[in-house]
Amino acid sequence: MKGRYFEEFKVGDRFTSSGWTVTETHIVNYCGAVGLHEPLFSNKHYIETQTTFGGLVAPGPMILASAAAQVGTESGWFDGTVIAMVGIDEVRFYAPLRRDDTMYV
Repeated sequence: MKGRYFEEFKVGDRFTSSGWTVTETHIVNYCGAVGLHEPLFSNKHYIETQTTFGGLVAPGPMILASAAAQVGTESGWFDGTVIAMVGIDEVRFYAPLRRDDTMYV
């Protein structure tokens, strides 16, 4: 499958990626790999008793990286057309991505 170049997308085009279910292992491995040792992502007692989340959530940068992977490699939308990611504007996270949630892009 050959992907599209940026210029071939039109305003209003919509696509949905295949789903990806985030597990506790994904979150723990990501945090360990990047050295993110904040209690919000590494201390179960703290997360369950001292936060409004009540359970494990994925860090924002992990969500962004996972979304880029779904769009860039898993979807096929850019197969053979990507040169580099040169920027992302105005990224917002409106709700937490919790352990065992399935993410779609």
